[in-house]
Amino acid sequence: MGEIWGVLAAVASSALGGTSIGATRFLVGAIDPLAIGAFRFGIGVLLLLPLALLQRRSWPTRPGSALPASACCSLRRFRSCSTPH
Repeated sequence: MGEIWGVLAAVASSALGGTSIGATRFLVGAIDPLAIGAFRFGIGVLLLLPLALLQRRSWPTRPGSALPASACCSLRRFRSCSTPH
């Protein structure tokens, strides 16, 4: 049963990624890259936060231990995707 959920998650991820690329190409002339990146990040939070809250697992006991590394990776990824080439 777990394999089915993994395949469905991969299909949903591919569909959302393709939609995101299409929307970004459509919006690239209308708004600046920083706004597009913030918009995509916000949509990701809106989609993933309910799933994280529905798991009913406890949050990490030491949230500060992984926070700096996670923030650094996120900012580097955001910066590399939002700078014009």
